[in-house]
Amino acid sequence: MGREELNFCKDSNIDQVLNYKSITFGEGHSDGGYAIRAIEIKRFNKIKLLCEKFKELTGYEVPYTECNASEMNLLVEHGVSVIYAANKAYKDALADAKSVDDDIAQAHKGKCSGFGGYESLRAYLQDLEYRKDRVDGHIASANKLLTERRELLGMLRQQAEILSACNVPGLMPVILTRIPTEYLTGCPIKETFFDKSASPIFFAWKELDALEAAIQRIVFLCTKPTNKYELNNGGEKKSHYYREYYSIQGSELRQRMTAIDYVSNKYQHDQSFSTKIRMMNSSI
Repeated sequence: MGREELNFCKDSNIDQVLNYKSITFGEGHSDGGYAIRAIEIKRFNKIKLLCEKFKELTGYEVPYTECNASEMNLLVEHGVSVIYAANKAYKDALADAKSVDDDIAQAHKGKCSGFGGYESLRAYLQDLEYRKDRVDGHIASANKLLTERRELLGMLRQQAEILSACNVPGLMPVILTRIPTEYLTGCPIKETFFDKSASPIFFAWKELDALEAAIQRIVFLCTKPTNKYELNNGGEKKSHYYREYYSIQGSELRQRMTAIDYVSNKYQHDQSFSTKIRMMNSSI
């Protein structure tokens, strides 16, 4: 896939929206591509009405590639394999726990040969307890990861239901039986001072948070306010000027000035003109 030239202007909000790149999942992608696309599909379904409002106000489509049947099939197959791997790791952790429990039981019964290289039974049991604590930690982590992997695949369910309801040709039979009903409601990975997470899940979530915030900001600015104070202070005119600025016709304008500069200058000019008209019709 070739790189497309980015178009930048004086406003970061419209840059954030129009330079967003949606990449469909293909055979050559790995777990990261699956995670990013699953999150993207769910998040775009969530903001569908917001994107429609954005288009109504600006004339621009938010750049997004719809998920079709063949891509959905690939995503679900990959998601199932990711869950399988997480489930195996969880079962391995449970097996380790059982092994440690068996060793502890045998030691208490005095059925172990010697003390496993330890000086005393007490030292041997103490080490087994340490091992049990570590394994219990592994079980908790593996179970959490398994839950998150199921919820990641669940991000695709809404789109799969849409495709299924439309009887889209090529969709995997009974695909909904393979997708969990639960889904991620927040990013399971957090950035900390010491860990500037490079996880694809964190990356996708952060990118879509920024995109949604930019769309919301533009829609808010371009929409006539309902607040009485804002209306009394030029709110309707200002929203009209924001629509001019963010419209397709305003592309050259956005190369020269920021949104706030454009709206402020236009509104200030209106105020000056109104004052002049009022002065011309007043006595001296």
